Amino acid sequence: MYDYLIEEFDKDIIIPQKKIGGFRVDFLLDFEEDKIIIECDGKTYHSTNEAYAHDLFRQRELENLGYIVHRIWSTKWWRDHTNEVNKLFLFLDRYKDGGETKNQK
Repeated sequence: MYDYLIEEFDKDIIIPQKKIGGFRVDFLLDFEEDKIIIECDGKTYHSTNEAYAHDLFRQRELENLGYIVHRIWSTKWWRDHTNEVNKLFLFLDRYKDGGETKNQK
């Protein structure tokens, strides 16, 4: 995922494995006004009710702190990672300055 992100955005805004509010997130994209968390969790992690409930709690807590969360499931990634990357970039278009990626400048 990091390789796809640095193709589109400056490295300065991409923070991998960031600790936030007692949680460690896969990626934080710091668009100054908007802080986007990208989670790349595997489906097996969420296979129990307890894990799923904890994940919902975690996401709610991060959103209460003002972060925007986007999740990529590993099963969808392995089936069609190009589609998942495209969905992520469409999602991020709403938040980054001027709607431009590094390659569009």
